[in-house]
Amino acid sequence: MQHWLSVDGSETQILQVLYNGGINADTYQSNCRMDRVWVRAVINGNSYVFDPAFKTYKATSGINLSDTMEYDRSSLLSAAGGTLGTDYIAGMNETSLNNLLTTYSGHLSAFIRDNYPNASMEEIIGGREIVPEYLDELPTSVGFTIYS
Repeated sequence: MQHWLSVDGSETQILQVLYNGGINADTYQSNCRMDRVWVRAVINGNSYVFDPAFKTYKATSGINLSDTMEYDRSSLLSAAGGTLGTDYIAGMNETSLNNLLTTYSGHLSAFIRDNYPNASMEEIIGGREIVPEYLDELPTSVGFTIYS
């Protein structure tokens, strides 16, 4: 369930994500029970079951962008200047802010160029990819208990 929903293995988080999606579910020990749909197909007279929902993923953490850019919140606010409100900045110094943002982007570009010249986007910002599963034969049953 944690791979399917992209959350940690916490029962509370799993149930919350399912409930937020309008999926009624309950758990008992390490099992989760919920309404599901899968496909049964008859191919050349043989019945096969396909369940595309359950996959495992490989996570990539990416680099720490704040550290790489040498970002500092105080410096950014100082460069922006002006008056900081709860949801606005008035009288901002656009030139100073643009100069600092250019410095940050230069640090990031140089770091990537020097350390990750051929990296994918996921290697830079993080992400996940499906771990392919290769079957010797098509499945004839689902890999979980079915309750009516």
